Amino acid sequence: MKFTPTIDVFDLVASISNAVDLVDRKLVNHHIRVTYIASCLSEAGYLSRQQESTVIIAGMLHDIGALTREERLEFLGFDVDNPHRHSEVGYQLLKEFELFEDAAEAIRYHHVRWCHGAGESFYGKSVPLISHVLHLADRIDILIDDRREIYSQRSEIVERIRENTPWMFCPRVVDWFEKLARREEFWLDLTSPNLSVILKRRVKRFEIDLTIDVITSYAHLMSQLVDFRSRFTSTHSRGVSAVAEYVARLVGFSERECQRMMVAGFLHDIGKLAIPNDILEKPGKLSSEEYEIIKSHSYHTARILEPIRGIEDLVEWCSLHHEKANGTGYPIGEVGANIPLAASILILADIFTALTEDRPYRPGLKRERVESIIHTMSDNGELNWRIVTVLFDNYDEVNDFRQRSQNYADDDFRAFMEKIQISHARADREEVRLKLTALHMEKWTLEADLTRTNLDGEVAGVPEESLEELDRINQEIDRLRAQELEYCEQAEAFLHIGEELADWGE
Repeated sequence: MKFTPTIDVFDLVASISNAVDLVDRKLVNHHIRVTYIASCLSEAGYLSRQQESTVIIAGMLHDIGALTREERLEFLGFDVDNPHRHSEVGYQLLKEFELFEDAAEAIRYHHVRWCHGAGESFYGKSVPLISHVLHLADRIDILIDDRREIYSQRSEIVERIRENTPWMFCPRVVDWFEKLARREEFWLDLTSPNLSVILKRRVKRFEIDLTIDVITSYAHLMSQLVDFRSRFTSTHSRGVSAVAEYVARLVGFSERECQRMMVAGFLHDIGKLAIPNDILEKPGKLSSEEYEIIKSHSYHTARILEPIRGIEDLVEWCSLHHEKANGTGYPIGEVGANIPLAASILILADIFTALTEDRPYRPGLKRERVESIIHTMSDNGELNWRIVTVLFDNYDEVNDFRQRSQNYADDDFRAFMEKIQISHARADREEVRLKLTALHMEKWTLEADLTRTNLDGEVAGVPEESLEELDRINQEIDRLRAQELEYCEQAEAFLHIGEELADWGE
């Protein structure tokens, strides 16, 4: 009976979080710090163990939907307008992974403002308390200035949070924070270089079997993080995965080995999260510096996957997918005798897919041209000629399987983006409605105060600033009503792509 390895869920989640952090190193500790703050808030609020576990996963992955550097940098401001796109992308990415279902729901609403209680629901759906915990934790971290000593910032951060409660933040969760803020170790831990170690000690160990289903779900998620960043790569990993699996079967690999080849195809390029999109999408020739940068992705792939026990073979194959049998590849310069057969298959699958797939700047190459390029590489000693022979002996079947797999991937990508467009338009509209509700509440309260003042015969004593505040609120309401109309029109425009989703969660 084959032994099934286990993995600590925290290690699995941390590998995804670390991969996402490669998108922009300016926010490299953001996920860890938000998770630590949210975990401490959960403890202060006596949340259940299940809720605490969900907080940990959601905190580590809350910005997974920000797939580019530009998107991540948008959220460096404290109060961000229309922040829900990356939350919705994160939800759609994670909801299919059974292990992350609850965290996905929390992430979906983690930028919903409290708005004097109106933020208890969003688009008719109840917002989990955990989402409000994440929202506060996220904004606390944004307020921290790493250039200053943390002690000098504590009172400023607490005061800024108070000023924005209950407009932005849930008062109940803010109460937990105010108690927490009085503890010196909270701030010292938060700025400690060993925070990841401190956080892992807080987490209740939870191991799961690393079955092929878990590995496949993980790999599929990771490939989407890379492929969905750019129209240039939206189906590439699926193509490499299909070719690698098909050729492995032709070579005589077992069913289990073929499944692992499929997974390796999904995972091989995850290190590209560390590569700027302007380099990945450059249609012309790369400069020498750009080429060196893009070569680093194999290294990053290995470093992302290394902490996961039980997939050591996949890590090796993926890290070698740009090596060449004659030793002229990268990042190691390994020679053929030291390159496993599975890695050689992955190398060829990557090259074959890159040549045959359509790119935005050119159609896939014809068979004659593909064979010419690959045969030249084989003659130069760069590729395993035996695998090349197997591929070309079955060219049409392999290419057909590759094309069908990438067509399915393209359909998935288009459906995914359509969902995001519709959901984003609706979320923007709902965000405006929340703000309008909160402003009307402020207006009614202010008008009631002014009415009481008038009834008491103290008209002359009405503070001028109150009248100015009322005027400001009315102007903001008019502005938001115009914005709401604009978002309603956008939402309707997006619905031309298909039937309106009966359930926003679908």
